[in-house]
Amino acid sequence: MLISALSIANPISQKEIPPQKTEQIQKQKPNFIQKIILKKMEKKIKHNGESALNLSLISFGLGFVSFVLGIFGALTALAAIIIGIIVLRKKEADKKSRILSIAGIALGAVFIIGALYLLKIILDGGFVLF
Repeated sequence: MLISALSIANPISQKEIPPQKTEQIQKQKPNFIQKIILKKMEKKIKHNGESALNLSLISFGLGFVSFVLGIFGALTALAAIIIGIIVLRKKEADKKSRILSIAGIALGAVFIIGALYLLKIILDGGFVLF
């Protein structure tokens, strides 16, 4: 009778975890599979940051190379602007990649504006090469 009275007061079927058990669960170290999953997640996070940095370096490089290529630099300047805008729109881009992409956009824009101004001077006949 005593056992039945206790089971009515605190039913056995109730699945309540005591506070001591929850603290033990929280203190447990991750098992092998959890470690692998955590490493893959860390690599993916690092990879996303690196891709933004790589793209920003490409944007800066293309903006710089457009000045070296001269007349053929218009395509690389345009590519620098487009890639720079793509990097700026990425949410995982850090401060360094944003600065490099802005520099790539600025170099590309300066080249295109300068090339258009030079083309206008040449077409107006005000600039003689030799």
